[in-house]
Amino acid sequence: MPRISVRLRIGFGFGAVLLLLVALGVSSQVGLSSIESRFDAYDSTSRNTLQVLRLDRDFLGIRREVLMFRRGGEAERAGHIMERLHAVEAAADALIPLLRNAERRATAEKVSALIGDYRRGFAALAADMAARDRLLRERLAPPQHDLEPLLAGIAGTARDRGQDLLAGTIAATRLHLQVADAGFARLIAEGRSAGAEQADAALREAGAGLAGLADPSLTPEQRGQLGRAATLIAAWQAAGEELLPVVRRIETTIDATLVRIGTEITTLNDRTNDGRLAALTQVREEAAAAYGATRNFATGLCAGAVLLGLVCTLLTARSIARPVAALTAAMGGLAEGRLDTPVPARDRSDELGTMAGALEVFRTR
Repeated sequence: MPRISVRLRIGFGFGAVLLLLVALGVSSQVGLSSIESRFDAYDSTSRNTLQVLRLDRDFLGIRREVLMFRRGGEAERAGHIMERLHAVEAAADALIPLLRNAERRATAEKVSALIGDYRRGFAALAADMAARDRLLRERLAPPQHDLEPLLAGIAGTARDRGQDLLAGTIAATRLHLQVADAGFARLIAEGRSAGAEQADAALREAGAGLAGLADPSLTPEQRGQLGRAATLIAAWQAAGEELLPVVRRIETTIDATLVRIGTEITTLNDRTNDGRLAALTQVREEAAAAYGATRNFATGLCAGAVLLGLVCTLLTARSIARPVAALTAAMGGLAEGRLDTPVPARDRSDELGTMAGALEVFRTR
């Protein structure tokens, strides 16, 4: 230490403290960059998760609307559902390039493809529902509308003439037609083929009952009316047979396509959301750990800088202040005329040694 100049010792002390402070700044910047990158990842993952949740919410709303459409079959509702499906499909496609994880990206691509399949399945359902409503309106309604007053007139005439066999047959026929009407009403209300099958069986019974009627008391007018009734029942039955495959296609589309795809999409979204929540938790924990490590390292460096500053101050004070005090005492003795006062620090090679040498010259003269 006596061979090192005072300037270098002071510069070394300040330099060491400054170096620690620079290291503190660099490490803090690195730590903050690490934390920032993790929070960016957290922000990106959370935004993607919210987008998936919105997509899932919108798709569940579409599924509920499809169930309502199944009962009513309104064309306006079908158009609205198609618009929403296009929007959800576009949102799913827009989400794919934002995903960094290959597995999540593959899941999003699968969800987007399934939404496209669901949209095409619903388009087929809407077309079949329109065909069903057209058959109900154009093929089923006219014979149903004409049969009741015709059978009521035949039954009234039969009662007036005492034709019990004819009256009983007409009563049974009207009962079968009521069952058929209830079956078609069930079909419209529930959208199931069971109603159409019930109506078809009842119409067959009604047609067979009129065809098997053998009553010699029938007048030509009554035979003509019964023929007209049989023709209307046959037309009604033919319309029902034409309607049945349409309704079965609707059932197949709903159960085998829409329900299956909808359930698969919901399952995939739930699985994706679970994975995203786990990823969010992991990123948050990593950010907290990085923050804690940066804070501890910065605290350690600050403590080290303070400690090094204290050590450098003590060493500098010890190596400079004591010799200066001794030289001051020697100069005081020489000033009082005590030339035998020893001059300290003459063996030092720094500035204090130079001062001691000069003082020794004054003493010896």
